Amino acid sequence: MNKRKIVTKLLDWWDRNRRYFPWRELEGKNPWIVLGTAILLWKTRAENVVQVYKKFFLRFPSEKVFLKSSETEVKELIKSTGLYNRKYLMLKKLAFFLNSGSLDSNQLSNFGQYIRNLGRLVLYEEDIVPIDAPVLRFLNRLCGFNVRNIRKLTPEEKQFLKDLVRKLPSNRKKKSLYWALVDFADLVCLPRNPRCEDCPFKTDCNFKREK
Repeated sequence: MNKRKIVTKLLDWWDRNRRYFPWRELEGKNPWIVLGTAILLWKTRAENVVQVYKKFFLRFPSEKVFLKSSETEVKELIKSTGLYNRKYLMLKKLAFFLNSGSLDSNQLSNFGQYIRNLGRLVLYEEDIVPIDAPVLRFLNRLCGFNVRNIRKLTPEEKQFLKDLVRKLPSNRKKKSLYWALVDFADLVCLPRNPRCEDCPFKTDCNFKREK
């Protein structure tokens, strides 16, 4: 399927159906908030993070404040997002790197592929699409990919994602494509009972044709 057509259809759908979350309205590139939010969102639904997000960054507006907090307090605050023990360790590592001034694009590899790529997209505006399970599901279905592990994308598949970003209109931020992919996968291209009849890609989708 034509990459520009994918981007155009996806953004048209998103303009009408997008979800609004507080971290999406954030201006600027504060790495503590950008990457801290990515950690809170890791392997959970965005709706589970909304209330935690507000409380978390009010209590810990910077990495310096976070490093002075107790482990028990942090875990209790983020517990509802799931995997809170792992997330606490990741937040602590992030706070340490930021406080020491040693976090750069290369250091993002310490946080796993999804969080690293989200940081590269938002903080450094690279031509990249962070891939999580819902986004991968949508691209597998639409494009006929057969990827089961986001760490095993072929060079051709990685290039395909870069090309999608490069097809964005000049007045669109690169992160808008990622948010559109996430919202579409969560609201239309569901893991079970996908809403194929409501899908703007139904005449082009490999999954729809094979059903």
